Amino acid sequence: MRKALREVAPHDVTLFNNSPYCQITQELWTLLLGILIAVRLSDPAPLEELRLRSFDLFNRFSPGITKARPVAILDIDEASLSAYGQWPWPGR
Repeated sequence: MRKALREVAPHDVTLFNNSPYCQITQELWTLLLGILIAVRLSDPAPLEELRLRSFDLFNRFSPGITKARPVAILDIDEASLSAYGQWPWPGR
């Protein structure tokens, strides 16, 4: 198994290419990343508008699922207070 692996991937193959083209590409990606981070941190008005509109659009097409919550309307009058005591009543 080891012999076959050496034949497929000889030792002179490097993982990262040290050619000038590769160095320029890495510098450009680093510069682009720095620009994108600076733009995001400054958050200009057009970018904020785009971000908020895309968030609204996402929520319109994929709203969060809400569970139905039963609603109870209580009429607390003097008769209820004298029968059950002061509000809040213990849950039963």
